[in-house]
Amino acid sequence: MTYKIAMSDKTAIPYIDLQAFEKAVLFEAGHISSNDRPAINESTPHRHDYQNIIWTTSGQSRHIIDGQQITTAPHSLCLIARGQIHHFLDVSDDFIGLRVLFTDDFIINNSLNDSYNYKATLFNNTSLNAPLTVPSNLATEFESIISQLVREYENQDHFNKENSLRYLLLYLLTKVESVRRDLVSEQPDKVSLSHYKTYQTFISHLEEHFQSEHDLNFYADWIGMSARQLSEITKKVVGKTAKQIIVDRVILEAKRHLQFTSLSVQDIAYGLGYESPYYFSQAFKNATDLSPSAYKKQL
Repeated sequence: MTYKIAMSDKTAIPYIDLQAFEKAVLFEAGHISSNDRPAINESTPHRHDYQNIIWTTSGQSRHIIDGQQITTAPHSLCLIARGQIHHFLDVSDDFIGLRVLFTDDFIINNSLNDSYNYKATLFNNTSLNAPLTVPSNLATEFESIISQLVREYENQDHFNKENSLRYLLLYLLTKVESVRRDLVSEQPDKVSLSHYKTYQTFISHLEEHFQSEHDLNFYADWIGMSARQLSEITKKVVGKTAKQIIVDRVILEAKRHLQFTSLSVQDIAYGLGYESPYYFSQAFKNATDLSPSAYKKQL
């Protein structure tokens, strides 16, 4: 029988949420610049309990997201998903940008969320952490959309303000998704909408079960296709097999706990659904060329 633990009970990674002031906040938007140096809770490793979009108008900002250093450039979007380990390093003196923060409840509690699963494609734990550079012919449009979101948010309450923000946010997410597909997909003209939907379904199911299910057939059977068919689809959409996506997600979580918690290798192994620490160590070494203990020592 596989031993399970609630790894979150021992986590040392703090969550920062949008519950500020007197009530729970589901959405925020605003201007950011070099005058807004990272607050203390942003300049140490933490998780966001919301989705975070940073648009850079000029200058640069530097972040570490799940161990990878990211530098934003003008006309780029930095997407930080809920739960990712984020460390805000610094901004250049000429940095100017816009920021949009929103909880999933802000969209999910509304019928507008029927279009596509934005979490599976834009804000997930398997995507490559890299800013999305918006093509020059679209930069003005993106700046306008995000600026309008900020203006709408900063305006005093008016009729149907919340829905106006939702419509603008979903429009922005749709435009971001379009850019992402052009940049990520190796064969954009050959990827059908049904393939994207299958990929989104797979990613959503993976997020729910990766701590206990590592078998590709488990996900393929649930979707209703063969493992080979699912892998062919994920390769078309993101250039990776479904099995590689599963492995990457599990190893990412392992790295987080090795770096930011005091959990033992044994606890992490059982918490991530491995039958023994040995099998976990083998999987980790195959993915990283290091044993879990060696990885932790090099940090």
